Amino acid sequence: MFNGATPIFTAFFALCILKQKLYGYNWISVLFVIIGMVLVGLSSFLFLDSDTSYADIYILVVSYIMLVISVGISALFYIVEEWVVSKYFLIPF
Repeated sequence: MFNGATPIFTAFFALCILKQKLYGYNWISVLFVIIGMVLVGLSSFLFLDSDTSYADIYILVVSYIMLVISVGISALFYIVEEWVVSKYFLIPF
């Protein structure tokens, strides 16, 4: 579900770490991904059962935070990989 947020973090890290320029169509695609992620995230909060407790909501929020952290780490891996490949000449096996 939240693996779709990888392009958001990758674009942010490419902008900040690699100093790459993002064009208009890149920003539009990031905007579409953000809209999709907001819709998916809101659907789990808007359509809760009536017997949902605060503990269940807490678990849901904590799990979303952990998912965002893991997606950020995977996007950071893509940025490091891009940096290594662009800096060093590597022959693939």
